[in-house]
Amino acid sequence: DKEALKRGNSVYIINQVVPMLPKELSNGICSLNEGEDRLTLSVDMEITPEGDITEHNIYESVIRSKHRMVYTDVSDIKLLYVCDSDENKARELAAKYSDIYDMLMDMKELAQILRSKREAAGSLDFDLDEAYITLDEKGVPVSVNLCERRTANRMIEEFMLAANKTVAEQFFWLELPFVYRVHEKPDAEKMQEFRT
Repeated sequence: DKEALKRGNSVYIINQVVPMLPKELSNGICSLNEGEDRLTLSVDMEITPEGDITEHNIYESVIRSKHRMVYTDVSDIKLLYVCDSDENKARELAAKYSDIYDMLMDMKELAQILRSKREAAGSLDFDLDEAYITLDEKGVPVSVNLCERRTANRMIEEFMLAANKTVAEQFFWLELPFVYRVHEKPDAEKMQEFRT
């Protein structure tokens, strides 16, 4: 708690992370390692084919991750990646994750439904490419490239937004103290600068 009080979140720097919690926790018992039981707070949501969250349940649980996956692998799996991709790599990844392949397809479809619903409601999406800085062995920047948001990134974004909204609504209706991360109404002068 004392460590978390110093930082409200983890800070990601080019080649390192300053975790909110001590490394022994963030890289150990709080890390979702493949095949290991972890204590979690779960949010189960029932979502209609139209993207409406009709029921939810928030509870303490124990989970076990089936795979340690990375965004690039998920995006490169055949059918997930819609642009030209390495067909051999896509087949390899589809075989490696065959036990969850159908679930990944369902997740992709659900994320698209949630995104469409959000956009129809007027949600803004600043779909801006992020910079990826490459460092040499001494930690000196040697190049800056664009890091694109691909299928996996968009899937996780949609699910995180849905979970965060569901939890926030739960605590609002319970009328319990809760920490919300909100964006204040933008300053008119700054908006004019942005337009310019």
